[in-house]
Amino acid sequence: MTNSGTGKIYASALAMRELGFKRVLFLVHRVTLAKQAKKSFEKVFDKKVTMGLVGARNARKEDNRGRMQPITKVTMKMHHPVREDLLRYLQSNITA
Repeated sequence: MTNSGTGKIYASALAMRELGFKRVLFLVHRVTLAKQAKKSFEKVFDKKVTMGLVGARNARKEDNRGRMQPITKVTMKMHHPVREDLLRYLQSNITA
């Protein structure tokens, strides 16, 4: 994993655009990252796609049809049980 501010979110948005994904679930662990990711995706997709944020601090879903839906681990656990071993794997392999 690279340091903060090296363009990982922007690069992922470009990859999703180039690969032509119809829908994407973009998981982050901080609301700040979710908002940053949304801005990057809007820039890459020129606001031509529907996007929304789902998280513990959002009382309602802004949109569940969008291409990108950042979601916090807390909300994911509340709405859809996830295996603890999978969460541990993600935490150990994704966090820098």
